[in-house]
Amino acid sequence: MFIRFVTQKPIAGSRAREGNFAAAYDLKRSGHLTSADEDYLTELLEWFKQNLPIPTWFNRTTSKGYYRRATTGIARFKPSAATHLEKIEEFVQLLDRYEVRCEIVKSKRPGYLIYEDDAQVVAEPFRDSST
Repeated sequence: MFIRFVTQKPIAGSRAREGNFAAAYDLKRSGHLTSADEDYLTELLEWFKQNLPIPTWFNRTTSKGYYRRATTGIARFKPSAATHLEKIEEFVQLLDRYEVRCEIVKSKRPGYLIYEDDAQVVAEPFRDSST
């Protein structure tokens, strides 16, 4: 079962909803965080920069001009990424304090696999996939 944390905010031009990382960066830029929470969020984001590879690919296509196309791949955690999922829970608690609600979306079939590492997959969702 692959796991994704999402908010209610839709991603423009997609059936998917915004994930917790986008929500965290939005909150950080908002100026509403206390100094302590801003430091804590920065620490969490830095942990992920150090411990979660940034996917190299978010589109299935490799045709000419692929880099100009809107990305359709969605990242999901693997169930085996226990440490990452624990850290995500810290994100969720922080976002919740600022009334940014997250929910967990689980999927056995995330879609067409584009990228994979030890902790996550990126897949273009099947038409019937939850996003």
